[in-house]
Amino acid sequence: MQNQEIDLILSEWSDELIESLGKNKSLCVALFGVDRKLLFATPVMDTLFKDEPYKSLINPTFDQLLEIKSESSLIFEGLLTIGNNNSINSSIAAHVFLKDG
Repeated sequence: MQNQEIDLILSEWSDELIESLGKNKSLCVALFGVDRKLLFATPVMDTLFKDEPYKSLINPTFDQLLEIKSESSLIFEGLLTIGNNNSINSSIAAHVFLKDG
């Protein structure tokens, strides 16, 4: 299926997808601005964050992720460790994307 077809299909289901993301208890999704501000997080992702959410990205860090150069919007694929230095942390399989604009 081509991206245009997927875009059309997903656009017809955007309300339902947004509702499902907001209630999902297993899918970790977070959207940050490059200014480090958390724009959106699924409930389960929110439980992994400590203090300031961007500081909870400890390996790699938020700033290390921003420094990665990539030909595509996918800048990182691997284990992302979330937490802080004072507690037990979680590592999750992650795909991190960076978009301009």
